[in-house]
Amino acid sequence: MFQFVAALLVFWTLSTVTSAEPRLALVVGNADYRKLTPLKNPINDAMLVRKTLVTSGYDVDFITNATGSQFKAGFSAFVEKRKAAGKSATTIVYFAGHGIQVEGMNFLLPVDADMTTPSDVKRDAHNVGEMVEALEAIGGGSVTVLILDACSNNPFASDLEIGKSRGLARGDVVRTVEKSKISKPREYETDDLLIVLAAEPGTVALDGEGENGPYVRALVKAIQQPKTDIRIALGRAREEVQNLTKGAQKSYMYGWLSGGVRTLGITEER
Repeated sequence: MFQFVAALLVFWTLSTVTSAEPRLALVVGNADYRKLTPLKNPINDAMLVRKTLVTSGYDVDFITNATGSQFKAGFSAFVEKRKAAGKSATTIVYFAGHGIQVEGMNFLLPVDADMTTPSDVKRDAHNVGEMVEALEAIGGGSVTVLILDACSNNPFASDLEIGKSRGLARGDVVRTVEKSKISKPREYETDDLLIVLAAEPGTVALDGEGENGPYVRALVKAIQQPKTDIRIALGRAREEVQNLTKGAQKSYMYGWLSGGVRTLGITEER
């Protein structure tokens, strides 16, 4: 009898583990730009996000100071891993670094970015819309969160004729969002996907005084609350970053999640 009960317990434990929803993440931090202003905190921010996710059972692909080819290879490999994990997997993609907005499209820049024309950007940078499409194509009932702790200004303003750039407001500001540029493009309108910007359009994202930016500190604090719907958690992060920056920064989110409570399964570190 004892052996039978023990066998049932083992079976139940294994069933519980194997039936758990897969959790995958891609975390990228780009700081050491060769032709652009180097950034202070993306590596530290990416490391903190990775630590938080690993603690909660996420399988994290981690890339720092990625060149164009490294980023493309890393993202492609992550998409394939995501497909293999099944349609129910929870997915988080986090990027910290420089970004740019060209002709209504948003791009993330590799550390070897050396672009002088819009065509260069489209060829060598990473189109956020195409990243979203690749993740959306997997389909299923999964939750996907794309967090962009990046600027969308024009860091090549002296060379590229792409419109007015806000530039960097002061030394501790390392990421900006160009006013009236970031919108909600049609290609982003997909179910069960949220896109989060560290700072809302027309404002700047601050690096802060410590090792991590105020948005990442607010984000990690919010998403570690157990059994909290991701939409509520991100709302709390927005409030927290406003408090940390005395109203100078607000995050921005758009997207859709179907169904009831949707969590990321992140637990508070003990």
